[in-house]
Amino acid sequence: MGKEKAHWQHIQERIIRNNKAYVDFVMQIPGFMQLDHEDKQDLCQLASFQAALILCGTEWYNKQQKKFQNFWNFTVSPENPMYLFKLHLLQAGEVINKLELSPVELSLTLALSCFSAEQGINPDERLAAIFNIMPMTRHISMWHKQLMKNMRVNMELGAVSKQVEGISI
Repeated sequence: MGKEKAHWQHIQERIIRNNKAYVDFVMQIPGFMQLDHEDKQDLCQLASFQAALILCGTEWYNKQQKKFQNFWNFTVSPENPMYLFKLHLLQAGEVINKLELSPVELSLTLALSCFSAEQGINPDERLAAIFNIMPMTRHISMWHKQLMKNMRVNMELGAVSKQVEGISI
């Protein structure tokens, strides 16, 4: 019992530490301090749960057992109102875990989870629009790299040509 209690205490401390860090991060978002108290509270609470779900899906979802380890591993009957919620949690955990997010991807995903519905902006549409620019910018970046490589080769060839022109045989 003592070992289990210490383990649970460690998990609670980690959740508190992660949530505090997340709230500290959210508070640094430009314009956060201008929000009214209720909007600040909603943003922190919703974003904290979303971040916890992403972290737990990445760190604590067991794909063999198809359940979370140490967290959200409660049993409920199908008649319980929490049953459908738990099914969605497990489904989300599986999808998140399959992504095998790198630490950088995890950090960016957690940062993106801060999006809230600003007046007249649908956060799902906004994220889709942001992600839609990625293939285009990736393509242009690769094109730019190739152009720079070709320019360097052309400049080196030009320098060699000038050296060769200066040689008299």
